[in-house]
Amino acid sequence: MRHNYWLWRSKCYTPLIYSGTTSEMLVNKGINLPTSQSVLNYLLLAITCGSLHISSKGFKLSNSVFVYLGLAILDVEGNFLVIKAYQYTSVT
Repeated sequence: MRHNYWLWRSKCYTPLIYSGTTSEMLVNKGINLPTSQSVLNYLLLAITCGSLHISSKGFKLSNSVFVYLGLAILDVEGNFLVIKAYQYTSVT
């Protein structure tokens, strides 16, 4: 039981480490793209979660489209702030 916890925890931290490291590398090269940097993450998330949702519930949404739109905006802005904060710190 304890082994599964540490395996799950390491899988959760891997994207954070990747994001912090790539942010620092891009800033060192003079590139400033905090929102565009996460496009691949959002694409993989949409494919994974979308396919799981369609396979389990079909195309029916549990909530209004506006709820999902609001959550998406909050998520993108939160991710923008995290990546922007990585630019002012030394991760590696």
